[in-house]
Amino acid sequence: AVVSTQSGHYGRDKGNEVLRSVKNYMVVNKLHINMSKCCYIHFKPKLRLSEDDSENNILLIDNYPIKKSETARFLGVILDDQLSWGPHTAALKRKLNYASATLCRIRDSIPDILHTDLYHTLFESHLTYCISVWGGSSLVNTAKIWLAQKHCMRVLFGNKKAYLEKSQTCLRSRPYSNQTLGDEFFQQEHCKPLFKKHGILALKNLYTYHTFMEVFKVLKLRCPISLYEYFKISPKKEKSTDCDSALIPLL
Repeated sequence: AVVSTQSGHYGRDKGNEVLRSVKNYMVVNKLHINMSKCCYIHFKPKLRLSEDDSENNILLIDNYPIKKSETARFLGVILDDQLSWGPHTAALKRKLNYASATLCRIRDSIPDILHTDLYHTLFESHLTYCISVWGGSSLVNTAKIWLAQKHCMRVLFGNKKAYLEKSQTCLRSRPYSNQTLGDEFFQQEHCKPLFKKHGILALKNLYTYHTFMEVFKVLKLRCPISLYEYFKISPKKEKSTDCDSALIPLL
């Protein structure tokens, strides 16, 4: 449940009222609430972070206090009290690194024609999950995910032979003129040709694609109706098309 108020004390009272209704619903339907897993997050602006609400604003379920948490996992997405998406992107980066390591171990045992399917199955499935929620966060968060995606592209589709020749060649076996290593030796392989060759979308393009697709589904199917009501359909029509225009709200 989400409760939005202007005052912390009023939010406490309204939250407890909502929790009483939830408790009554669970009792009537003979359902059980696991109190050890219950928690709540207090979202508030940065200017009000110094407000002390830990002692007074306590939420209760059947006189059982609910612990306050700075982060919580909801449907696979980690929420934090600042909505910075830092904890979620950190956990996602660890999961993507594990997927890249798995792809690195099995790439030589799988035909090249199946490498793209492996990428979509083991890597992009984690990358695109709820990307329309966290994909618009700060550059500090998305830059780490972008680096993880480029690393996976180099591991799975990069020139492995050239990489091994460069890294495993000893100094004495090189010509005298090439014994001094310059910037070209340490330069990594460019990923843009790899994205273009295999028809894979980069992180920014994936965020744009999934966001537009979800907006299209809301406008087309009018579901959920709570989100559809935020959009105002313009009666004006484009000269070249018969589609209605939508005025996107600033939420």
